[in-house]
Parts: sequence; structure tokens; C-alpha cells
Amino acid sequence: MPRYCPTCNRSEADVKFYGNFCEICAGEKLSEGLIDKVEIQKCKECQRIRVKGRFIGENRTNLEEALQQSFKNNHVHLVAYDAKEAITKVSVEGPDGKLTIDRKIKLKYTKTLCDRCYKVKCEYYEAVFQLRGDKNRIEKVIKHVTALFERNNEFISKMESKDGGIDVYLSSKRLATEFVAYYKLYPKMSYTLAGVKNGKKQYKNTYAIHL
Repeated sequence: MPRYCPTCNRSEADVKFYGNFCEICAGEKLSEGLIDKVEIQKCKECQRIRVKGRFIGENRTNLEEALQQSFKNNHVHLVAYDAKEAITKVSVEGPDGKLTIDRKIKLKYTKTLCDRCYKVKCEYYEAVFQLRGDKNRIEKVIKHVTALFERNNEFISKMESKDGGIDVYLSSKRLATEFVAYYKLYPKMSYTLAGVKNGKKQYKNTYAIHL
């Protein structure tokens, strides 16, 4: 003799059961504890979203990871999404085991600036290449250093024309040091005090490079 759901009177001959209830009523009960709206930080300049403290490109995989942060131990599978809503399947652990629930989640994007875009706007820099000499060689150095910085999610803050060359302002002195070492440029070095952070003096590096 088939069982009947005590809530809706559906028969187990028609629907699957979850414990003593049909999976529809059980899913509705378990879904009461699930959120239906998620707030996501999105950089208004580069359009990347914040996931686990870092800004990454918005795609299905990364958005699913962003949603997962709000569902704790319940696994979220992203089925489809648009600018306002995500259609998901959420696996919820209940007293009679796991149950997968269809869930629509409203997406609220909060506009912000990621660290990189904030630094770009502020023309942040840690190092300066003072390139002097042959014009063609200067152009090649700028091309190579630009490619290196873009590959490493860094940037050129600005460039200023000077007598006999160009000053290139760079966002990372670590990468700047690696660049001159790799290309064996042997610059003359100087340092400018930029401030104090956590009790340590911070310096900006200047590399005078004659080509």
C-alpha cells in the first residue's frame, strides 16, 4: 500500500519521498532556511567580481563560487543567470539525507573599485624607469615591460617625455627589478622615501637606464 504525504496527500506512486514527506513538500520546508538574495561586489572599472577576497572575471564558474560563499555547507550548482537573477540547484543536508532544491536567487551587484583599478586611478607607482638613449631601443623596452606587467596583473601608471628619453612609472618594483635583471640592463639605482608602513620605511626605486 503506497504512502501519502501528510502535508499535500500526494502518493509515493506519483512522486519521490524524502523521509515521511514527498520531496516537493520536504523541499519547500528545507528551502525556508535558504537565502534568496546574494550581494556581490563588482568593480565599476574592470567589471570583475570579488570572490574570497580577490577580484576575478565574471563567468559561470566564478559566479558559482561567489554564490557558494553565502550558502556555507550547502552545495550550489549554477544552472543559468542574467544581470538580476541566478537559477540554481542547492543540495541541502536534512534529517533524512541530502535533497536537491531548485532555487532562484536575486543578484544585487554593489559597485566598488578593486585594488588594481584604484591604484590605476591614483597613478600609483613603486618604481621609475628613466630610459635614455636610442629611440628604437627605448620603444622596445617599453613594449617588453608593458607585456610583462600586463601578464602579472600590474600596470604602467604613466609615461613622461624627457630630454633624451622617457620616464616610465611602474606599479611594482619587484617586477621592475626582475625585468632589468633578465634583460641585463645594469641601471644606476636611486631610492626615494615614500612613507612608513607597519613601522618599516617604504622606498620607491628609480632605475636610470642608458640604451
